[in-house]
Amino acid sequence: MDIFNIGKDEADQYIKEIKETRGLVIFRLKGPLDSSSTPILTKKMQEMHDKYASMNAIADFREVTHVDTSAIAALVLILSDREKHGSKFGIINAPKEFANYLKVSKLESAVNIYKTEAAAIKALAKKKVRDEK
Repeated sequence: MDIFNIGKDEADQYIKEIKETRGLVIFRLKGPLDSSSTPILTKKMQEMHDKYASMNAIADFREVTHVDTSAIAALVLILSDREKHGSKFGIINAPKEFANYLKVSKLESAVNIYKTEAAAIKALAKKKVRDEK
């Protein structure tokens, strides 16, 4: 455990921001998504389940420094849970290695990767622009 993170939620070192907009939630991730961090992030997502389960979600990978196959396993769990609740999930700023893992895992058609945040919001928002104040 990092002594500088004592007293903070462990997941804070991997989540830069959680933002709600237009009926969806954006998770801005940071750092590595690997076998050390994905269990922490998965646990955090389970803790926030009731609040966000019915909302469409976007994971922003802009500040993710590394991904491995454990991130794919976590993604499968997230997709399954979202599907059960009738909500959708998209990814923005995905690193090339992540897209390669999706291809090898034959999950590329199951995961919506958007080129821009605006495109993801347009596709996944439950509220139209005129609804937001």
